[in-house]
Amino acid sequence: TYMDRIGDKVVRWHDGKGVVWVHLRPGNPDEGWSPTHDETIRRAFRAWEEALGGQIRYDFVDDPARTDMEVTWHR
Repeated sequence: TYMDRIGDKVVRWHDGKGVVWVHLRPGNPDEGWSPTHDETIRRAFRAWEEALGGQIRYDFVDDPARTDMEVTWHR
């Protein structure tokens, strides 16, 4: 089980499988977003997986309706 503190609240994030489904929403190229950012984000999530010792796995989905977490680009 992954636990974290948000403010004064303890949050648990676990679906019984240790998988967090992530959707990468494309940004606007006019605001500086590039498709190469997606690979950078994926590498960052893989590094996070390693740092957590495999307690959580991040899998990427194309359908935002199937996601636990959405990553968006903001300038």
